[in-house]
Amino acid sequence: MARYISREFGKKAVEKFSQNINQWVRTIACNPGIGFKEPLLEKHPEGFRSVVVHRNCKLVYYVTAKAVYIAALWDTRREPVRQAGTLR
Repeated sequence: MARYISREFGKKAVEKFSQNINQWVRTIACNPGIGFKEPLLEKHPEGFRSVVVHRNCKLVYYVTAKAVYIAALWDTRREPVRQAGTLR
């Protein structure tokens, strides 16, 4: 995603996007239940959750007893079912 942002919008946009993602990662680390349960991923035992981190980007993650794992960044303009199929 960073390559796309860099190519389309420039280096400064990548830096701003990265800072935004890092802020969300810190927020999720402190409050792992903050995201909504991702309905397209209910069949997975990990219990995926998601938060919209930008109008065009959703961060998908799951929580274990030891850590919070970032599973994917989804483009909210694309078909969500197709993106859900990429997670195993």
